[in-house]
Amino acid sequence: MAPTTALATPTGTLTPAQYRRLVADLRKLLDRGRRRAELAVAHHLVETYHAMGERLLRRKLTENAGYRVATVRRVADEIGIGHHLLHRAVALARAYPEGPPESGLRWSHYRELLTVVDPGARSLYEAAASEEGWSSTKLVQAIRGERFSGGAASGGKVGRGRKTGKVLQRPSHPLHVYKARVLRVVDGDTLLADVDLGFQVHKEQRLRLAGIDTPPLGEDAGAEAHQVVLELLAAVEFVVLWTVKIDLYGRYVAHVFYQPGESDKRLVALEGKYLNQELVDRGVAQVL
Repeated sequence: MAPTTALATPTGTLTPAQYRRLVADLRKLLDRGRRRAELAVAHHLVETYHAMGERLLRRKLTENAGYRVATVRRVADEIGIGHHLLHRAVALARAYPEGPPESGLRWSHYRELLTVVDPGARSLYEAAASEEGWSSTKLVQAIRGERFSGGAASGGKVGRGRKTGKVLQRPSHPLHVYKARVLRVVDGDTLLADVDLGFQVHKEQRLRLAGIDTPPLGEDAGAEAHQVVLELLAAVEFVVLWTVKIDLYGRYVAHVFYQPGESDKRLVALEGKYLNQELVDRGVAQVL
């Protein structure tokens, strides 16, 4: 309780006003110190995850994504953390090869930033979150508000994908073929893309990969599928869509093809890698 009269001390007296100012100053110093300590700890944690991801990247493991996923799972079990965290650590090291800046952002921020594929867009979100002091929840709302305004949530998904050996029917007579730039990997079977409709008309559109299903992103298996898609499309400038229909949630249901280094849309469509099938082959998606 604050005193109502001057306080006698060995070195003098404090008036009630001086006492209140002293308490306020000390409280301000304590709060500032705690915030700085929390930010330092948060940054060191992000640096630690980055170092772990960098170490895994240097090992390279193998070009087989399925083996890489299995190895990361085993390592995560050995050191006692979730393997989806290690997958995100790898994504962090790949997205920030020089290390994350001291931006005041926490791991929860970077976890969301990693879902934005386009480096330019990611930098804008990162700068805004840092300069305006966004919470991770605010960052999520900003990302979804920019990319999913008016969109409905996706429907329910089935469980963990298994390597079944099933082969999807690759379309040979597509109704509509479009070139698109992937802006964000939403989850293992949903993308956000800037679709080139021709005649210099572009549209941001959610895409649902046709014929397959992956677990929800909140599950470990869903995080694995998400990471595999990020890795497969990391060096791709564009994808080619063979659209089937628009689903109940307004997404283009599409067969997606890609080929790093190839600039001809038709060649990618005819001879490129079939993303939908790649996910089935790697055991992270099920054939519907």
